Amino acid sequence: MAMKPSYFTIIAFMICMLASCANRESRLEKYLKENIFVISQDRLENWLDYYHLELADFTDTLPVNERKTISFDYDLKTDTTSLFKELLIYSPDSNYCIDLDSYSLVLKKDSDGKLFSEGEEVDKEVALLDLRQNKRIRVMFFGTESTPEEAQWISKDSFYISGYTKKNSLIQPTIWIHDNKNNTIREIRAEKLLNLNGRNYIHEERLKTIKF
Repeated sequence: MAMKPSYFTIIAFMICMLASCANRESRLEKYLKENIFVISQDRLENWLDYYHLELADFTDTLPVNERKTISFDYDLKTDTTSLFKELLIYSPDSNYCIDLDSYSLVLKKDSDGKLFSEGEEVDKEVALLDLRQNKRIRVMFFGTESTPEEAQWISKDSFYISGYTKKNSLIQPTIWIHDNKNNTIREIRAEKLLNLNGRNYIHEERLKTIKF
């Protein structure tokens, strides 16, 4: 399912507005125009639909932050890490992939070869795997106050992380935009506060083929 053309317009407008660039093009807007690609965008659309949201709902932005990353050697061919291969989200050039799960999830295969979970940590990590250098790079670490639920590549060098930030008993849907080249993250929050009511996007949608 191709991403709706109107989404690209909204993205460009939102970034321009949030960067206060009425008279000049923002770096992120220029970057998107030069690098955005057309592939299946169902991950982002599914996440927005799950919460009955639109990109236009995301208006509360924080300043762009530079991130200090932690990286170490990583072998995707080991028995443990290979279980997560089908869950990885690959970049357009297949040089990188986003790992949302291996830090917090314990996976095993049953006698039929189907994945099931033996446990799940509260803390979560979003990591970028460099498949050329065999490196694992921590992009963000999340404690109990925020949860990453989905990710989607925007270009070969940037991607969304979508999830939520807790606000007392409610949640505030949040999108983090990560720029690999400049190692920066912009956090954009929705203007709406929602009640989860026991729902779990990760279990019900993204990882629905895994038994929890």
